[in-house]
Amino acid sequence: FFQAEDGIRDTSVTGVQTCALPISNTAVGRESSGSVTTGVQNTTVGYRSGYNLTTSSSNTAVGYSALFTATTGTANTAIGTDAGEDITTGNRNTVVGNIAGSNITTADDATMIGYGAGGTGVMTGHDNTGVGVQALANTTSGASNTAVGRNSLEANTTASSNTAVGYASLGANTTGTRNAALGYQSGVATTTATDNTYLGYAVGEALTTGGSNTLVGSKAGQSLTTGNSNVAIGVEALDADTLGDRNVAIGNSALGAQNFTSSTDAYNVAIGHSAGAAVTTGVQNTLIGGLAGDGLQDADRDRKSTRLNSSHRCISYAVFCLKKK
Repeated sequence: FFQAEDGIRDTSVTGVQTCALPISNTAVGRESSGSVTTGVQNTTVGYRSGYNLTTSSSNTAVGYSALFTATTGTANTAIGTDAGEDITTGNRNTVVGNIAGSNITTADDATMIGYGAGGTGVMTGHDNTGVGVQALANTTSGASNTAVGRNSLEANTTASSNTAVGYASLGANTTGTRNAALGYQSGVATTTATDNTYLGYAVGEALTTGGSNTLVGSKAGQSLTTGNSNVAIGVEALDADTLGDRNVAIGNSALGAQNFTSSTDAYNVAIGHSAGAAVTTGVQNTLIGGLAGDGLQDADRDRKSTRLNSSHRCISYAVFCLKKK
C-alpha cells in the first residue's frame, strides 16, 4: 500500500511508503487515482478507477476503469465496470451500472442507472436522466430528457425535453422533442415527431412523424403513422386510422373504424362509447352520445347526430336564427 496523510493507494506493492497522493483522497486498486495532482476528496476503488483525475475533486468511482478519463470534472459518482469511463470535464453526474454513462464526456447533471444507460452516444447534453437497461443509450447533445424503463428513449440522439416512462417507450425517437409517453411501448415508433402525449399500453405504437397528438387509453391511436393534431381518449379510440388529421375521439372505440389512406383534415368529433364507430372516411361529423352515428360510414357533415338510447336512433334538431329587429 502507498499511504498519504489520510488516503491509501493499493499498488500491489508490499510495505507502507510515502506517496504524493494529496490529502483527503482515498484510492484502492492498482493505478487507481494514478494521475491525481491537486484534486482532493476523491474516492476511487478498482483497477484504474479515476486514473486520469488530476485537479478534480469530490469524485467517487467504484469499479474497473470507472471515471477512467475524468480530468477536471467534479462531484461525479460512478459505480460499475467502465461506468462514467469517458467523463472528462463533466460535473455532478451520477452513473450506476456496468458501462452506464460510459460515453458521457462534458455533460453536467446526468443521472444514468442501469446497464448501458446513457452508455453508447457521446453525451454532451445536460440534465438527462436515464433509468433502465439502455435507457437514453445513444443520446449526444439532447438535453433535459427523462427515460425510465428498459430501452426507453434508447435511440434518442439530439432531441431534448422528452419524457418516457415504460418499457421501450419512445424507444425509436431520434430528434423529436417535447414528447411525453407513459406506458409499455407507448410511442415506441416515434422518430422525429414533436409535441405528442401518449398515456397507456401500446398507445400510438405506430406513430412515426405525426405531431401534436394526445392519445390516452390502451391502444388509443395505435395505427396512426403520420397523423397530426388528433385527440383520442379511451380504449381503442381512433385505433384504425393511419393518416387522419384533426379528429377528436373520446370514449372506448370512438371513431374506431375511421381510416384515411391519404393525409386528410377530417375534423370529426365523436364523444361517447363507440360514438362514430362505423365512420370510415366521412369528414366533418359531430357525434355525441353512446353509439352516436353508428350507421354512418362515409357520410360527411352529419353535425348533430345524437343517439339517446336503444329505442331512439337519432333525434332531429332545429336551428333557430334570432334576427335583431
